[in-house]
Amino acid sequence: MLIIVTSKDLVKNDYLTQIKEIIKAKPSKIILREKQLNKSEYFNLSKKIISVSNKYDVDLAIHNHIDIGKFFNTNSIHLPFNKFNENKDDLHEFDNVGVSVHSLEEAKIVEDSYADYIIVGHIFQTQTKKKLVPKGLKFLKEVKNHINIPIYAIGGINLKTVDSVLKTGVNGVAIMSDLMESNNPYEKVIEYKKILNNYKKQNPE
Repeated sequence: MLIIVTSKDLVKNDYLTQIKEIIKAKPSKIILREKQLNKSEYFNLSKKIISVSNKYDVDLAIHNHIDIGKFFNTNSIHLPFNKFNENKDDLHEFDNVGVSVHSLEEAKIVEDSYADYIIVGHIFQTQTKKKLVPKGLKFLKEVKNHINIPIYAIGGINLKTVDSVLKTGVNGVAIMSDLMESNNPYEKVIEYKKILNNYKKQNPE
């Protein structure tokens, strides 16, 4: 499964064009992150992106703003760990609830609280978290060995490193920088999908 996480600050070209090209390539899910926007700005952007994701039948997860997700009746919501922990009893309207975690302890809490999947990171060094030490593949494998809900890795993953991530047994990857900064986002999504599909064929569950 390929999840794309958006970040307007990383996009060098026209942002809406970038996201539309990514959606046209049909990843498994788009998480509309955009933490730098205020609620009004995020609402207006969500409206635009949802219309595109609906057109191409791509699952779009609202990030952090539970009320906006409910307003647009989206199937998916994705939350930081603390936000999830504070609101886990108020998410029944969503069919798919994802949570970002940064430790095994957080992952266990999320699993016990019946979230649908977790995104674990950051795995490799990344520009967006320059001052933080990456968790690494050993940590990712440890989480995989203890958690039974789907796990997706994020952080510094690119076409050269994605194989090493998949070998830990995770269910897929979440990509942000490599797609946001790309000059050919459509083609790059297709490349990721081919790698993920080939790995799944070679390693059936």
